[in-house]
Amino acid sequence: MLSAIKSIYVDREIKKDLSSSQIFNLGIVSVNLEDFNKRFQSNIVLEFDSFTNTFSCLSDENDLGAWFCDGIGELLAFANNPNHQTKDIIDQYINSRKTEVDHLRISSLFESYRKRYIHYTPIGFLNDANEMYIKNQMDVLLDIKVVA
Repeated sequence: MLSAIKSIYVDREIKKDLSSSQIFNLGIVSVNLEDFNKRFQSNIVLEFDSFTNTFSCLSDENDLGAWFCDGIGELLAFANNPNHQTKDIIDQYINSRKTEVDHLRISSLFESYRKRYIHYTPIGFLNDANEMYIKNQMDVLLDIKVVA
């Protein structure tokens, strides 16, 4: 039987044996998925495999879910980096977003990207000042127009 943790399913038998790092990662993914679902008015549900420590979308046909899952590795690497509050690590995150925006050439892709990242910060592990810094940087980055 599966039980829900804010749109993430974990087998009940395994849930009681999760490590503290797995619980931390589930919390981070859960709050960020909740934000993603609000932004896209979707109801994406993920499944967590505690043996491989991976997340997958329950619906194979959900492009939004696959897009969210593609970013989980980077999100958790950022959250679990002991230096995640430093300007260098935060700027690496922002530079990754800049690189992605530089590669967007179709306006419809840019608009979805903008919807995902405008006034966005990774949720659940940054202090208030760093959250606001990332939000401001993302807003500046995404206020540009991409020519198709």
